[in-house]
This record gives sequence, structure tokens and C-alpha cells, in this order.
Amino acid sequence: MAQEKHTFTYLDEYLIREYFDLKLSKEHLHPTYPLKLKVSTKEIVIQAETKGDKRTIHVENDTDESLLKKLRELDDTIKENQLEIFVVYGRGNNGSERDELEELLEKWNCKPIYLDKQKNGGATLIEKLESNINSREVGIVLATPDDIGYHDSVEGRLNPKYRLRQNVLLELGWLIGKFGRQNIILLQRNHRDYPIEIASDIYGVVYVDFKDSVNEIQTKQALAKELFPILVGKDSHLKGNKIFSNWRLT
Repeated sequence: MAQEKHTFTYLDEYLIREYFDLKLSKEHLHPTYPLKLKVSTKEIVIQAETKGDKRTIHVENDTDESLLKKLRELDDTIKENQLEIFVVYGRGNNGSERDELEELLEKWNCKPIYLDKQKNGGATLIEKLESNINSREVGIVLATPDDIGYHDSVEGRLNPKYRLRQNVLLELGWLIGKFGRQNIILLQRNHRDYPIEIASDIYGVVYVDFKDSVNEIQTKQALAKELFPILVGKDSHLKGNKIFSNWRLT
């Protein structure tokens, strides 16, 4: 049995096609599946698995050590250069939107940072917020219809509006002050049954809408379009890097 040398967990369809000239059609591997590449002395095994659906291609290995070394270094570089994004969220739909966003960002080799998952270290909540925001540069605010409010008038009481949680608004304002609105994306649930009233003071922040799920293809395309230029501006090694510009959207 061939001895396995290395397993690459972050290589995508583009890299496999680029380095091994494999034309992966949908009949073989769906190009958006998470892929694993195993290189051994006798063969290259390309394996994709999602929700129990596993597909594999075996290719005769005629690669040399220099190519293997290059692939190993590339894979390690991707793992070591995760980009941190500060994520603000409210109650949401039992946290499903937050989980979907986390999964999507991790696919794009980004690390979501949540305030409630960071160490307290004896700090107050406001000190913890300040410390964690000060060490990041990019933010995504997940805007969901968590609260209901109205103007204190007869007309206002008859027309209550869905709003963001107060802590979400506070953190959004803090991010604008720290990062600048050009480095923030408001990922907003825009459902006709739950229209959100957004304060006019934050107009100018980039909006990306979703209806029921962050995984909607239009939402992922729009988010990638807005987020990638921000990240390139923060990390120059991404410029022209096809690993990141070929982000998987499904």
C-alpha cells in the first residue's frame, strides 16, 4: 500500500486544476465541495465529501519532491494566515444565522471573533469589548429583527417596528468609530414579514441582505463581493492570490 506523505485540507478546486491539470467536471467532483488532497508515492487521491456524499478521484503520481514541497508550504501558509473578523450578532433565529455565517467565513479562511467567546480576564463587559475591537480591523454585524419599538405617540404605538437589539446597535456604533464604516458590512435579514427599522445615522455602511438564510447564493455572492476588497486592503499577500479570489459560494 502506498505510503501517505501529506494531507492538504485547504486546497480548492482551482489549485488542483492548476497544479495537476485536472478538468474536474460536475460528473466527477462538484467544484464547490470542500476538497482534500492526499499525495503518496504512487498516486494522488482527490476526495470531496459533503453531508455524507463522498466522491474520489485517483490519479497516478508523477509529481516530484519540489512540487510536493511547494504544495505543503502553500497549504501551511493558508492555515497560518487566517484573517480575523469581529462579528456582532443578536438573538437571531436561535443562532442559526450566526452558525451559517461562521461556517461560510471559515470556508473563506477567515476566523470569526465573537465577544461572548473571548476570555473575560476580570474585565467588565465594556472593557472586554474595547480590548477585542482594538485588536481587529474588520467587522460584520448580523442584523436580525430581535426587538420591537415604537415612537411614544398614538400613531407610533399603532405602528411598532422591528429593531436591532440595543447591544448590537452599541457595538455597531463602536465598530464604525474604530474601523471606519468602509470596513464594516451590515448583514441584514430583509424579510417582508419582519422589516427592520434601521437608524438613519448608519446610512453609508455597506448592506448585504438575506431573506431566510445566510446560505442563499445571492447573499454569499454579495458578501464575497463586498468582503474580499476589504480583506485585500488589510492584507497585501491576498492581492492576486487566486486561492482567495476563487472563494467557494455554495
